[in-house]
Amino acid sequence: MSGSDSPSSGCCSGINTQRKQYGITCTFAVFAALNGIMMYMGIQAIHICPAERMVPNYLIVAGSLSLSLLLVRLVVSHLLIPYLEQSQSPLMDQDGLEASQVREKALVGTWFLSVLTIYDSFASVFSTIWLVVGSIYVYGVSPDFQHRDSPKYCDYNAYMFAFVVITIGYISLGLSILAALFACVCRSNRE
Repeated sequence: MSGSDSPSSGCCSGINTQRKQYGITCTFAVFAALNGIMMYMGIQAIHICPAERMVPNYLIVAGSLSLSLLLVRLVVSHLLIPYLEQSQSPLMDQDGLEASQVREKALVGTWFLSVLTIYDSFASVFSTIWLVVGSIYVYGVSPDFQHRDSPKYCDYNAYMFAFVVITIGYISLGLSILAALFACVCRSNRE
């Protein structure tokens, strides 16, 4: 297959790029909706889970933090990185800017990217710690879903939503660790 016949060149490259953009947009929408639902469920159940008052708090914090991470990653991938790539292109002074102004804009963009990367790292670590803490709250209680005046009562929807989200979180974390280990093994085999 010649270079012009490859799927990423010619008329298909636009389709592949468009397909990736739609995939990213759909994925973002699904995760943003999930995090919004987490926050909503936590807010709705904040006073109706005496069995473990931290279950609704877990949902609120996890949903808020994950949504902020999504937004930061969206800003980095769709705004900052294209901005930095454009500022380093050969047509840098297409806006009539002097070279020093172009360098200054690139420096500000790079600084902003560094700050967001640091936030992303700290938020990701906190999110993992919060997953463990949340599992202690959620898995550590056996709530009563029937009797609202019981001290062991917890709203069924909020509790089960937290239970499922935490379980999926652990599955995702495990798969991520396996993928990272697999990538390390493949990289060491190539060297």
